[in-house]
Amino acid sequence: MADQFNVLTSTRFGQVLVNRNDFYVGKSLIVYGEYSWGEVELFRQLLGPGHVVVEAGANIGAHTVPLSMLVGAAGRVHAFEPVRLTFQLLNANVALSSCTNVVAYPAMLGETDDEALAPIIDPMSPWNFGGVSMLNVEQGERVAVRTIDGLGLARCSLIKADVEDMELAVLRGAADTIDRFRPALYVENHDRENSPNLIRHIAELGYDLWWHTPPLFNPENFRGVAHDIFGNIVSVNMIGIPAERDISVTKMRKVSGEDDWPLD
Repeated sequence: MADQFNVLTSTRFGQVLVNRNDFYVGKSLIVYGEYSWGEVELFRQLLGPGHVVVEAGANIGAHTVPLSMLVGAAGRVHAFEPVRLTFQLLNANVALSSCTNVVAYPAMLGETDDEALAPIIDPMSPWNFGGVSMLNVEQGERVAVRTIDGLGLARCSLIKADVEDMELAVLRGAADTIDRFRPALYVENHDRENSPNLIRHIAELGYDLWWHTPPLFNPENFRGVAHDIFGNIVSVNMIGIPAERDISVTKMRKVSGEDDWPLD
């Protein structure tokens, strides 16, 4: 049917339901059978059985499912996605992969418990559905805003935040969790104007930071497709490791200060 915008596609991690009009995450899964494989490779180094992950901005679960597989039955993934139709796909994909260790929340993470408006995006129109901002929304559907500290976690190994310039608010709402468990922090940082505040905050928490800029195209992708449809686009992220761990990180450039930028 012409109005059936969701399609099932096979991927490196099994069958996944995607919006065929999504021109980043959805398109990558359809064409390559994976999305941002470089991020998954990093998670494989950070996580193991029994670990607990909080994922802010889980989108349709392109990384939720592999995170679930990495932490195993004894672990847990707390996945937050506030946009209703995207949350439906997240639940579908968690169910398709039988991820019993995932708890999905139709909410956003922030600095305090509150409410916010989630924008309503036309699923029939081409769009970057993974890049929907929750800032300055004037019309939409009301959703809960929760904090990571409010989850009352017994342990936490990784906080992953891809929330379109709200990463700092997510971390501020996790102050106690970060202080108690010292998890690794993996945050998107693609806005140069807001970058100094985010870098400064994480550094003040006692973390060392490295840039992680994986390309969207993986030459060794699941389907073996040789053509780069994204034109060398990279994701701009940072990985934060507590300084007291004294871990040596290779193949990534250390963040030298709050005005540092990886694409210069």
